[in-house]
Amino acid sequence: MSSQIYSVRTEHLIGLALLMGAALMLSIAAAQLACPFNVSGGSGARFTVDGVLLSRYASTMRGAALSNGVLPIGGDVSAIETTIRDNASRLDLDGDRLFTANDALIAARYLAGYDSSRWLLGITLSAQATRRTGDDIRAYIAQGCPLPSASAQDDAARFLTQATFGPTIATIDTMVNTAQTPAQWMDAQLALPLHDPSHWKYVVIDKGPRGNSRFINSVMESFWLQAVRGSDQLRQRTVFALSQLFVVSTVNGAVDIQQDAHASYLDMLSRNAFGNFRTLLEEVTLHPTMAVYLSWRQNEKEVPGGRQPDENYAREVMQLFSIGLWQLNIDGTRRLDPVTGQAIPTYGQNDIKGMARVLTGWNWGQVVGESGYDPDNFGSPPVRWDLLLQPYSAHHSTSEKRLLNGVVIAPQSVSNPRESMKVALDTLFNHPNVGPFIGSQLIKRFVMSNPSPEYVTRVAKAFNANDSDVRGDMKAVLRAVLLDPDARSNSIAAGATAGKLREPIVRYANFMRAFDVKSQAPIIYTLWNLEDPASSLGQNPLRSPSVFNWYRPDYAPPGAILAQALVAPEFQITHETTVTGYSNFITDVAERQTESFRTIMAEYGLIDEYLAADVSAELALAGDPDALIDRLNLLLLHGRITPLLRATVKLAINNIEMTSYRGRDKRVATATALIMASPQFVVQK
Repeated sequence: MSSQIYSVRTEHLIGLALLMGAALMLSIAAAQLACPFNVSGGSGARFTVDGVLLSRYASTMRGAALSNGVLPIGGDVSAIETTIRDNASRLDLDGDRLFTANDALIAARYLAGYDSSRWLLGITLSAQATRRTGDDIRAYIAQGCPLPSASAQDDAARFLTQATFGPTIATIDTMVNTAQTPAQWMDAQLALPLHDPSHWKYVVIDKGPRGNSRFINSVMESFWLQAVRGSDQLRQRTVFALSQLFVVSTVNGAVDIQQDAHASYLDMLSRNAFGNFRTLLEEVTLHPTMAVYLSWRQNEKEVPGGRQPDENYAREVMQLFSIGLWQLNIDGTRRLDPVTGQAIPTYGQNDIKGMARVLTGWNWGQVVGESGYDPDNFGSPPVRWDLLLQPYSAHHSTSEKRLLNGVVIAPQSVSNPRESMKVALDTLFNHPNVGPFIGSQLIKRFVMSNPSPEYVTRVAKAFNANDSDVRGDMKAVLRAVLLDPDARSNSIAAGATAGKLREPIVRYANFMRAFDVKSQAPIIYTLWNLEDPASSLGQNPLRSPSVFNWYRPDYAPPGAILAQALVAPEFQITHETTVTGYSNFITDVAERQTESFRTIMAEYGLIDEYLAADVSAELALAGDPDALIDRLNLLLLHGRITPLLRATVKLAINNIEMTSYRGRDKRVATATALIMASPQFVVQK
């Protein structure tokens, strides 16, 4: 799968080298620019410079390896890499939707003055290529190498794929028919109230739609209810993204079976998703679920020569939740020590110790007037998952607390835990790392795994100051992430290294929203055990294996991705077992989650919780394979189906007789499963 997503082929490099040598000996005149071949920025595209650069780039060379012997020392290699990357879809000369060594060789031959009849000599075109003769390619160049066209529906579907748990025909049509721009859509979403019922109401008060869902899996029911059916889709996707940054889990922790804890925590993320990051950071810190999960609730002040405060959360709030391990430039790249040339750490052990002392003297929140209220009962106050922790001053450290950037809380100067907490969180919030660190991770959750430094810079600047010069405005950050030119550019999206791997939870949510998957009334999503990698998704909400999430944001799988210094975080849970498990799961789901199958299952007993998709519109198109594929192409691929995938799906459909038992169902299920198992779907562009 990964080779089809990110890598480029290296065929014909020897032939290209021979061609370059011949050109040098013959001193062929420079060709004039007709397409974006002039990647070096000279007066015109030249075979001996631009042809070499294109071929090297296609063979994964970057940096000095790309420019060595071609550009003068000090030449702007990064600008050339950006130019090629941004024009990758126009440099796709054979039309297979990838810029590969084939395209570089064709371009080099064009620049060397070869006749179009010789451009494809020795080249084996992929089955996905749509321009299969020299005349086809010459006509494409003559047109100026136009970008692949995208309809208004395709653009709407692509935006909704990034910003929601998946587009529906209704949400696509609303954007298109009302000429709603992505910015206008976001304004409307940002103005929506919190979801009703809240997770707390669903889990703790109502105990599910039948009043009997009072157990840890009820939080899963509530998660899927909001993710699939919530009209506040931007908030839902943001909450999911935040839950992967500020991780708590029902496995490997002290909150494994506390449904109240997780319902309350999700609601906290919901109410802060569009607020200010400073408030979000404080409520994450003081939420009892996080405090129990990372073991700092009831943290006692130190005893000289004896007991010391727990340092677990003190470390993670810096490493994972705010500033990261290394000092960053505003574009997300690491700052380097001018003397040693090494990356500079953001914090050290003394900073951890200082933060741990800040995190002393906090325990369960209490409400004045409630039964059992005792502001001095630090030992065993009533358990309240729905309240933030409260301070108990007698148990707070009054020792010196050394924090980041030379900030020091002097001994005895602050005896109130709230004051210490304010100083510490203000220090973290105002650290220059927060904008690029949090911004780049949100880009990776919504849009792409490898954002350009310019993209990260723009998002970080939005974090640093919104239009009213307010720092940490999450609305401004989300607008910057989803409305950035790099996010909205179809040209950039067509590049071989663009996009991100859709994680399994999002893939399944896409399916459920596209086909309105739900149970009969009352609607209940009994989706509890999805983490089996061999037979299910290999991922489940709120069940990441550790505070480091299901995968690291900087993970790069061995091979072409790592070789190009790229990352692909979701590949950490993508391997032979999970790929097979997901394919089997989605094939089974596409076949069984239909109304007709529910009718069949009804013969065997009560199935009022059986989840079924509404595929009536697709069934009506089962006799017209092209129309069926077009609809699925819009819903699942935002119009970017490849010729090979279309041909594969069409062949499979045509091999299923309409007159066979459940023939229409099988056609729709087969087409859906093939598309959802394809690299074009699994990779969000």
